[in-house]
Amino acid sequence: MQSSFVATKVMTTTEAREALPEVARRARVGGFDAEVLFFGPNRRPEVALVPAGLLEILSPYIEDILIAEGVRARRAEYAGRPTTTLAEVDELLGFDPDAIAAQSEALATELGIS
Repeated sequence: MQSSFVATKVMTTTEAREALPEVARRARVGGFDAEVLFFGPNRRPEVALVPAGLLEILSPYIEDILIAEGVRARRAEYAGRPTTTLAEVDELLGFDPDAIAAQSEALATELGIS
């Protein structure tokens, strides 16, 4: 697999448009190992065309990164504010996990599923 995640060669938008059929052909032939195409105005990398197979492989990791960014932002927003534990929420709402477990077990026994 090529190490082509650094935008060492950047096409202009016009060049990328003209090269698109060849880029698609290379992606079909090379699969996830095909070259990533970077392009943008004045050769500044603003867009990367990534083979679909590679994107499918990377998508869970990309999703994790996006979720992590949201969590970091939320944590920063709430930094210094008082927090509430799950046990405190349970107590506040009157939720008793042991009682729920006992009810579930009794219902499963009653229905003959265990």
